[in-house]
Amino acid sequence: MKLRLTGPDIILISTILAASLLWAAVLNRSDNDDLVVAYYTREGLQQELSLDVDTRIHLPGPLGKSIVETSRGTVRMLSSPCPNKLCIHMGVISGAHESIICIPNRVHVLIRSKKQAVDSITY
Repeated sequence: MKLRLTGPDIILISTILAASLLWAAVLNRSDNDDLVVAYYTREGLQQELSLDVDTRIHLPGPLGKSIVETSRGTVRMLSSPCPNKLCIHMGVISGAHESIICIPNRVHVLIRSKKQAVDSITY
């Protein structure tokens, strides 16, 4: 028995696919106006800046200075004195709740939203 797609099947599949793509776009939409970059060292929060601000921040750590670059709504670790450079290889981040962490140098960069959203509700 050979299965064939009929006209209504194709319409249904196309509608579900379009709705899924639209829903994913709505969920992944981020307003950079609401996002801030928080820079932490072992002493705690060092600075918070809007994600829209292009800058280079030098963060001190036990191994030396880590340099974090914010450019065009993305954040990346530009350089770090850590041995394996895993924090640099993490690449760029741009969404809320994404972070770059350099454990050897005790540096943490976090993008967070200014809005306080509820993650979950437990009854």
